Amino acid sequence: MKKLLLFVCAAITAISGNAQSTLIGKSFTVEQLKKNVVNKVVSTTNTNETANLNNSIAKAPELNKLSGNYVEASFNEIYDCSEANITANGENVQFSISSGSATFTGAYDATSGIITVNQQNAGTYTDARGTFTFEFVGLLENAQTGQINVVNGATFTASDAGEISCNQIGYGIAISDFEPAVGSSYTKEDLVGKWWTLSWETRFMPVNGTNECTANLYREGYKDHKFNVSIEDYEYAVNVYGFCGLGCVALDIDDELNVSISAGQPIYVNPNVTTEEDIATYGQYFYVVGCNIVGTSLIPDYNKVVPGKLSGNTITLSEYLLFRSRNDAEDMGYSLGAVADGLTITLNDGNFLAAGTTGIEEIGVTREEKIKNTKTYNLMGQQVNRATAKGLLIRDGKKYIKKN
Repeated sequence: MKKLLLFVCAAITAISGNAQSTLIGKSFTVEQLKKNVVNKVVSTTNTNETANLNNSIAKAPELNKLSGNYVEASFNEIYDCSEANITANGENVQFSISSGSATFTGAYDATSGIITVNQQNAGTYTDARGTFTFEFVGLLENAQTGQINVVNGATFTASDAGEISCNQIGYGIAISDFEPAVGSSYTKEDLVGKWWTLSWETRFMPVNGTNECTANLYREGYKDHKFNVSIEDYEYAVNVYGFCGLGCVALDIDDELNVSISAGQPIYVNPNVTTEEDIATYGQYFYVVGCNIVGTSLIPDYNKVVPGKLSGNTITLSEYLLFRSRNDAEDMGYSLGAVADGLTITLNDGNFLAAGTTGIEEIGVTREEKIKNTKTYNLMGQQVNRATAKGLLIRDGKKYIKKN
């Protein structure tokens, strides 16, 4: 998974056979779990490399409908998204995550739609540092202490809508063994006992669209990219999970099918900051930022909306956007990259609801009222970003609690 990869302050013994991890039964605060970074797996796929991707929409609870491509959305203050693949075989369901570097398998109960994943070996992965051996464990929140307990498994529920959600606070892929490559500066002591990835309030969302763009991400130069995404369509409000291979963005659509991405939406955790001083100086997150073109330079404008247009099954952005960490007026933050105008978000099947595929309007409800009803507010009456807001919220005149 392409998220900050973390470790806890306790060692894991190498797992073999039915040996138990020394993490099981341990408790940690969230901050303890977030203190240290081991690795970051980045999944950026060029357009030409995705021609054979299966974009079918996985559905549940029928077992044979679970197989397909998903976006794994992990929520810990902001959404962190990455592509995943799920394969159903017999009575088991196999999850492939973190760009295929780790896998785990669970037993499926077709009656309840619950997938039970026990503590298990989660495969091996080799890169320039050496060969990693992984272990899957569950994470359970203690309601009384607020600490996170490491437990020997987790369960997931597959819904009729096709989404698969973790029933606990999340899960972790721990590094249970490591063999350094020849000449590697990393040792077993450096990495065993740390986390390859942690996933919080996990949702596996079926892929139902694509996001194509020309972008300069991670200072790799401008390239064509194509990402699988999961799109939530509320007619005049659209959430895109896996936007540019990163997190979630919320788009608003008006009566004339003009599209806008409001400034300042958090899209990715800034891995360059490790202290409170760094966070205060450089910013904790990368944000979607509009910009102005001056000569050959892209000048960030933290208040500028990124505009676009909707037509049929496609949203097209008409201006450049940046991913920058917000900070002080001197703009001392980091840059994750820039995306050229012409970025598209396309549904695999059918048109966006706002495109008016049926031509049937609700009797007595104006389009202006429908637009207003898709906006999300907190109890103070303030409009909030529905993609990241949590707690008791109001949308369409109804109150609901959003935990993830």
